[in-house]
Amino acid sequence: MKKLLILMLSLSMTLCFTACGGSKDETADTTQESDAAAVDTTTDTVADTTADTAAADYSQILTFVESITTHDALLAELTTYRASYDAGELTIDDLNNAYLNISNDSQTILATLQGTTWTSDTYSDQIALLTEAIEALAQAETLNYDAIINNNEDKLTEGDTYMSTYKEKMDALLTALGV
Repeated sequence: MKKLLILMLSLSMTLCFTACGGSKDETADTTQESDAAAVDTTTDTVADTTADTAAADYSQILTFVESITTHDALLAELTTYRASYDAGELTIDDLNNAYLNISNDSQTILATLQGTTWTSDTYSDQIALLTEAIEALAQAETLNYDAIINNNEDKLTEGDTYMSTYKEKMDALLTALGV
């Protein structure tokens, strides 16, 4: 009887160890699955965050493109001002104020760009083109205003050089953005 009891206890202990061992393996598998799911979730969260910050940067770039489009409309109005001045409908002060407003507008766009925080590196090449374009635009407008005020052809020629750089960089930016 003692032998039977010892045998049964031995079997039950063996079954317990086997069951515990199996349970331990299942726990390990469950833990590994949980860890893998956590990594997947973390990866998804990082990917979502990166996509969100890239989208925010893209949106900011488009806002600057819209500002430049509005600025270009001011430049088109300047042609009208110039024609009105030539027709004697505006004074030289009116024309100078129009040039000053355009110069100030480009400086405002540049200051806004310089104060912008970019949240990802996704569009770093496009941001560099945007920066170069707006810097050239602001410089061109400043030189053009100065040339008009001081009747200085050399500054007007230099302003034209910056304006060419502006157009080149904007074309490259729009191409890079696929716009």
